[in-house]
Parts: sequence; C-alpha cells; structure tokens
Amino acid sequence: MSTEDWLQQYEVCAKYFNKMEAAHVVNFVKGTCFSECGVDIISSECRRAIVNQAKEYCQQKVVQPLGEEG
Repeated sequence: MSTEDWLQQYEVCAKYFNKMEAAHVVNFVKGTCFSECGVDIISSECRRAIVNQAKEYCQQKVVQPLGEEG
C-alpha cells in the first residue's frame, strides 16, 4: 500500500477515536506505528504522518474542553 492509502485507512479508523478512551487511542497508534509488523509494513514517512495526526487530534481534545470552561 502507498503512504496515501495508509493515511486514508488511518482516517477511517480515526473517525472512531471519539468513542474510545484516550489510552485506547494511544494503544492504537502504538500498535499501528511502533509494532514490529507496523515498522516492517508502513514507511517511516507514513508512520510519522500518522503520529502527527494523532498528536493533533489529542491536542485538539485537550485544548477544546479547556476553552469551553472559560
């Protein structure tokens, strides 16, 4: 699969993040990007993009509720 294909598949999975606990999101990203299989199959460029997208999602989830309080 190409990087674009992997990122499209990640986006499909990411739609379910709202239904998951934070630890489960972290475990999903760890399993996808840092497992032996993930390292072997997914390019480092793609894994970096997935981690960055997950980081942005998490930052958005943390900052959004803080902004709602004020």
